Amino acid sequence: MDKGRVFYVSHDIPLPRGGIGILYDHVAVLRRHGLDAFIVQGTPDFVYPFAHQSVPVIYSGSIGAVSYRDTFVIPEDHPLLSSLRSVECGKILFCQNHYYIYHGLDPGQSWTDFGIQDYMALSQPIGDALRTWFGVEATVVRPAVDELFFTDQPAPFARPLNVAFMPRKGTANLRLLQGLLGPYVQPKLAWPIRWRPIDALQRPQVAEILESCPIYITTPYHEGLGLPSLEAMAAGCLVIGYRAGGGLDYATDDNGLWVPDDDPFALAQKLQDMVGRLSDPSYLGTIQQIRQSGQATARRYSSQAQEAALLEFWRCYFHKRQLT
Repeated sequence: MDKGRVFYVSHDIPLPRGGIGILYDHVAVLRRHGLDAFIVQGTPDFVYPFAHQSVPVIYSGSIGAVSYRDTFVIPEDHPLLSSLRSVECGKILFCQNHYYIYHGLDPGQSWTDFGIQDYMALSQPIGDALRTWFGVEATVVRPAVDELFFTDQPAPFARPLNVAFMPRKGTANLRLLQGLLGPYVQPKLAWPIRWRPIDALQRPQVAEILESCPIYITTPYHEGLGLPSLEAMAAGCLVIGYRAGGGLDYATDDNGLWVPDDDPFALAQKLQDMVGRLSDPSYLGTIQQIRQSGQATARRYSSQAQEAALLEFWRCYFHKRQLT
């Protein structure tokens, strides 16, 4: 069977975005297994500077004639969904964030209006939302946590206390949190905090910071999964913060200190209470167990698991197309 070309459509964002990196990961896997797969960028000569996989990139205006055998994989919020409406080819929706569905659709529209034939989801919460609200079955293909984030020697608790965070995830909550735990409100905080931002960095730089931090604060809003928290877990950080919807794919009481979403006061209280108990050996032992459980959780998001799920999806997809 001529399987045609596979085009993974990406946004043109010159900043590190986990969702874009996942598209590159998929294309790299498919090419290793003999498929003619490409990344599609919309802007001529655009280069995603944070790609860690070397894969061929085609610009949308340079694709040329599209065959019925070709397949486009389109994120839920990408405008190319509308542009491909009348094109006769394979179309797969890859939903990476169920909160962004109506960034790509107008109310009253459905994906079948655009000829979508199959669905992938980044996490189980996304898959559940698509089934419940849209009546479609999406194959969950979870991302891989890069091996470079894993360490055998997580950072110890020491003064000052290094706390990693991502500034662009929940900026208002972070500002309030840092104020509440600052010297004016909490002048007697037993362990002074040194905040370590990780935004706009290459993966090795992020891994280096995480390895120096025993704590990672997560304050995202409306996540499809929350890959940064998993990367922090891999580094042995104690993750404290919000599940943000998609984090329900992995967040349990055993692998982090979770608080209600969008509640910076609860988050500040949780962090303050935890820091105040670090001198208690029994509590510290409990915290270390949570960190170990976090690493074990991150291990489940392996490149082998991602590859197996991805290849099985494409095997089924091509089989269904052969029958039509």
